[in-house]
Amino acid sequence: MIKWHKIGAVVLGMLMTGMLYAGTTGKIVGKVVDKKTGEGLPGAGVIIVENNMGTATDLDGSYILINVPPGNYTLKASYLGYNDQIVKDVSVKADLTTEINFYLVSTAIVQETVTVTATRKLVEKSQTRTERRVSAKDIASLPYTDFQQAINLQAGVTGVNVVRGGRDDEVSYYIDGMQVTSPIFGGYYANINTSAIQEMSLLAGGYNAEYGQALSGVINIVTKEGGQKYTGSLNYRTDEILPEKARLGQDYLEFSSGGPILGMKKRLRYFISVFGHKRDGTAAFNYQPKYPIVSAYESGTDSFKAYVDTAKVWWYDHTAHYLPEYYHDLLDTARYWQDYYEKHPYRLPHTGEQDYRVQGKFTILPAKNAKLLLSGFYSRDQWDTYGYGYSLNGEQLFKYREFRNRSSLRRETQLTLTFNHILKNNLFYTLNIGRFDSHYRFGIKDPSYENERTNSFLDGYFKDYRFIPCKGFDPDTAPLGYYPYYFHYNNPWGFGDSRIRFVGLGDYRVYHTQEARTNSAKLDVTWQANKYNEFKIGTEVRKHKLDYFHNSLPWDPNPFLSIFNTEPTVAAAYVQDKMEFEGLVVNAGIRFDYVKPHYKYYIDASNIKPDSLLQIDPNKANPQDAGAKYQLSPRLGISHPITENQVLHFAYGYFFQTPPLYYFYDATNNTPIELAQRGNNIVGNPNLQSEKEVSYEAGVSTQLNPQMAFDVTAYYKDIFRWVGTREILAAPNPFYMYVNADYGNVRGLEVTYQYAAPRLSFRLSYTLQYAEGTASDPWEAYLNSYSQFYGLDPRTGQPLPVPHNVIPLSYDIRHTMSGQLSYTTPRKLGPANLLGDMNLSLIQRIHSGEPYTPLDLRGNIIGNPNSARLPWFYRTDMNLYKTVNLKGVHLRLGLEVFNIFNIKNITQVYAQTGKANTDGSAELLTVNDVAGQDTFRIGDMLYNPLQDINGDGVLTPEEVFQTYLMALKDYQTSPNNYGAPRRIRLGIEISF
Repeated sequence: MIKWHKIGAVVLGMLMTGMLYAGTTGKIVGKVVDKKTGEGLPGAGVIIVENNMGTATDLDGSYILINVPPGNYTLKASYLGYNDQIVKDVSVKADLTTEINFYLVSTAIVQETVTVTATRKLVEKSQTRTERRVSAKDIASLPYTDFQQAINLQAGVTGVNVVRGGRDDEVSYYIDGMQVTSPIFGGYYANINTSAIQEMSLLAGGYNAEYGQALSGVINIVTKEGGQKYTGSLNYRTDEILPEKARLGQDYLEFSSGGPILGMKKRLRYFISVFGHKRDGTAAFNYQPKYPIVSAYESGTDSFKAYVDTAKVWWYDHTAHYLPEYYHDLLDTARYWQDYYEKHPYRLPHTGEQDYRVQGKFTILPAKNAKLLLSGFYSRDQWDTYGYGYSLNGEQLFKYREFRNRSSLRRETQLTLTFNHILKNNLFYTLNIGRFDSHYRFGIKDPSYENERTNSFLDGYFKDYRFIPCKGFDPDTAPLGYYPYYFHYNNPWGFGDSRIRFVGLGDYRVYHTQEARTNSAKLDVTWQANKYNEFKIGTEVRKHKLDYFHNSLPWDPNPFLSIFNTEPTVAAAYVQDKMEFEGLVVNAGIRFDYVKPHYKYYIDASNIKPDSLLQIDPNKANPQDAGAKYQLSPRLGISHPITENQVLHFAYGYFFQTPPLYYFYDATNNTPIELAQRGNNIVGNPNLQSEKEVSYEAGVSTQLNPQMAFDVTAYYKDIFRWVGTREILAAPNPFYMYVNADYGNVRGLEVTYQYAAPRLSFRLSYTLQYAEGTASDPWEAYLNSYSQFYGLDPRTGQPLPVPHNVIPLSYDIRHTMSGQLSYTTPRKLGPANLLGDMNLSLIQRIHSGEPYTPLDLRGNIIGNPNSARLPWFYRTDMNLYKTVNLKGVHLRLGLEVFNIFNIKNITQVYAQTGKANTDGSAELLTVNDVAGQDTFRIGDMLYNPLQDINGDGVLTPEEVFQTYLMALKDYQTSPNNYGAPRRIRLGIEISF
């Protein structure tokens, strides 16, 4: 029997001389020839003017420059007896090959240096995979402060972190060669300043063996380095000067600077970027209610007003100091919210935020053939959240609670040391050592500290939130640090029941804190063996330290409690050969991935299939060590130039991803006996296998003329061993477990057209996609069993089973189109050149609706799961700015508008009606259902002035009924069921 773990160990050991390193440099190749004869010139010199990187041509005049950072350069070729030739605007891209040929003229004919401009190639002949690139210039023309928005415009991307139909934790992020994906939840750790990005690329499929732990895509970011000249910029954006109804109270300030260190110009350079942001609220289409108590108090009888002023609410509880004591307190609440929504129809309450980030890179050049980079960042984000969000309109739960809602704090620190050493012109290595620390906490802010924290603007911005401590995590906490929440009458309507579920008493139900530390080391070796073969070999080791505490129902003596402290190890190795021939480029490689959970598991659930149940005896479940897991994944990419301007590309590969470690360790602090006693738990599985994908893609890229290019790519992928949940039968209560039990497949077609002229550019992307599977996310089977996600079988009354056949996934967007148009006016245009150097960028995004499962008014499924669709989505954004040049200093004035036409896009609907603002229950209600037949007057125990519409002191059943319908509409019209409304920002930037 083959000992695969021994073979894996041997392979890993052999490859420790070279280490995994995401692509951060490109390559320039070409020939230097005699222009008259066409013969190659051996020994000619080719250098990059900006950094003096150079090489000499071989016997046939060919040259290769490797390890070139991405950017635009000037190349110079020299040969004795010939005039020099300079080529400007040579674009170098990470992982790709740029071809520049020189045609030298003998000095016997003419003596002068020849300068030409490189022709921009819209089709990359050396690209064997689907890759969408965004340059620093592209990012600067967009109105976004989040780099993800630029990614979302690319073909194949149908949502944030949703690439080619994958789940949102299947994208891996690299910054300057270091993987920065969250080990606990997947996805990106933190944000990055857009002014610090030199180049960003999305690898949507067919990526090489050097990239791993990603099923859907890789986002590779290369940040800026300081150059030989000083550069800097200061950018401020705000909506504070707009009318109150149009502003969100947002301010953005970003500063960047780079250049040489004084006195050490040739040896030491720096780049630093600082970003700050604050907002008073996020953008939303708010529902603007009119509360009966407000108008009734203005026009009602004197006895009604006196009753409101003096009467205590019948539910008053002196132990809950934040409950209203008098009806007048609720009148003040109603006035406050009615006034708030009239003044802020587009600003969501409870959604303030304060962020800042510092990012820097120091470049040390100890020798001509070596470079040392010290880079890192620190970021702090803290924000408040509107509502709870556990159901379609769960965001409405805490709508009328001014405090004790969810707030979050996140801090990240990264430090990376990179040493790049060129051993020969054709051989270099890069050593990377990095550390990342992440702190994330959410719960309820401590109100006693908030007054101190917000006593000044600077304190409110820079001081971190403090949270009410939680029993079990903070040892000194009183048992009742958190209070259970109830649907209550404490709202301007005075209703609280199974339909109108405003929380009037108690707290947000979760206290969460986590610390994640990752230490990593990588070494990558690149060898250009000859003009045809470039070899890469590498390995990676990442050691995590995870401390996790999650208490859901912290007031409960037996809460949903998840605690884990562990130190898993992740490692990888790869070998790759890039073969470049005259009519063929081949990328062939193989990758080895390894994970050691360093944990024990109680239940072997590896054979659980869809809809199957695993029955266990908790008393006989003994802990076992979760063994190491490893995978081998071959990758192949081919690029074949059909003509000078047309390239056929094909890619095939196996891709593996270790699931986010949350699914390994969640709630594993509980034994099977404890899980069965609590019931309704979902427990992690340290014995999970890696998720597996087999992917194919093929496409044709065509450059129609020097300005236009067209690309068509078709893809198909099968996804196996997706993480899902399955029920575990145990006594006295069953519970659930994460298992490798789900399947998905995605097929699609991507079309990209681009036009690039000096002043006008246009890019259009279209994606046709079918994303199907047995579950859209790991919790779908659990929700089906516990909450009847797919509805009930009308014959048996039991939950309908998890589908055995694939169905459209909940994020399956069939058609997606994105368009970007940019135009720059000539410098001298209009009176006094006022219209000169103006740039207008328009961004259009259109996509079809996501699927949902239609239900009847009783909750029974109609037709097939996910057989209905949301309406189409339309959004147009604009960036307009004017540039003024003042003796080397550039002043830019800008206007940014999002959702120009203020379209109210529907993003969620009630499955019973297909509408975003009602589940249809109001239509079935009668006066008798809600109010009965009794009339109440002032002095009666059940008289409620909040529902006395005319304020005459008499509460009729019809008034109760009408007020109930208004309250129900308020509750069901959730702003989170719609996309963001129009937003406007003004900006000013100074750069040099």
